Formats: sequence, structure tokens, C-alpha cells
Amino acid sequence: MKNIRGKVGVVIFVFSILYFLGALLDVGYACFFGPGFWRPTLSCENSIYDYGDIEKTDHLVLNSVNFMIQNTGNRSLSVIKVTPGCGGCVEVLNFPHHPIPPHSESLITVRLLPSNLSGSVDKSILVKSDDPLRPVFLLHLKANILSPKE
Repeated sequence: MKNIRGKVGVVIFVFSILYFLGALLDVGYACFFGPGFWRPTLSCENSIYDYGDIEKTDHLVLNSVNFMIQNTGNRSLSVIKVTPGCGGCVEVLNFPHHPIPPHSESLITVRLLPSNLSGSVDKSILVKSDDPLRPVFLLHLKANILSPKE
């Protein structure tokens, strides 16, 4: 009986160590392995695009803008949804509908719709992903929309 208790104690000890290591890798990984070691990580070097000064006309159509997003983590990143901060002033043309592998890039394509805007504008685009530390990432479109010259 004494011998069985010793073996059970060793088994419990080993499972405790394995449980602790699993928790360390899933929760406390940042202090040992650096951020993003066991998770997807969404990043974007240029998250702001500025159209500059734009003269407003009746049929003004602005060029689309490509935001290059990266998965700098070590698990695939899924972009769940991309939505404009306002309903009718930003158009989302394309975003990745497939998982982005680790250390890879993909494009989000958007366009500012200036017909109802004037003056200095800063419109946001919300990128929802499965990045556990930053589930919502913001992109910005800026412009200074000038009144038409008469």
C-alpha cells in the first residue's frame, strides 16, 4: 500500500508540472518566449492613410487603399469581420476570408466615400480578428475635403 501511494504521488506531481507548463505557455508565455509565441498577432505598419486635400465634385470617386496586415504570431490569424466606423462614408472592398498563416501578410482594401463629407475627416475601420490580446484593430482614412471652387 505504501508503494502505491508513492507512485500515485509521483504521477500527481508529474501531471501538476505538465499542467503548470501548459498554463505557462498559454498565459504567461510573454515573459519567457516574447509576445505572440503561441497565438496569432495582428499588426499593421501603416494603419493610417491620408488622402490629403480633395476638392469635392459631384462625381468624385477616390482610389481604393490597401492596408497590408501581418500575422506576426505563431498560429494562423483569422479576420472575422471588417466594418467601417460610419455607415455610408467608407466602403470595405476586400478583406481576407481565409486564415493568414504565421509570419504572412494579407490585404484589406477600402475606399473613402466623400459625397456626404466636408472639411477635415478621420474615419475608422474596425478589424475584428481572433488575436486574443487585440481582438479589434483600427485602421484610419483621413482627408481634407474642400468645397468646390466656383
